[in-house]
Amino acid sequence: MTADFHSAHAYLAFDRLIGKIERAMPGLLPTACGCSPEGVAERLAQRLVECLHRLYIKLMNMRTHGGAGATAREYEIRLATI
Repeated sequence: MTADFHSAHAYLAFDRLIGKIERAMPGLLPTACGCSPEGVAERLAQRLVECLHRLYIKLMNMRTHGGAGATAREYEIRLATI
């Protein structure tokens, strides 16, 4: 494992990305099924983690070991557009 990639760094980067998304969502979401926009945003963030976490870590590992060639920031942008 190189100095550029460590799972702890990838976890922190992923957490920051999800945090940004989670903070932006309440202002964009309506109340749903009696839940506040904040509650809906929290559940959506949980689902994003379930769906994207493994992929994010895999992409960071591939990037570091020369498999994909993009920077971490480029992956963050790509994941944020999913």
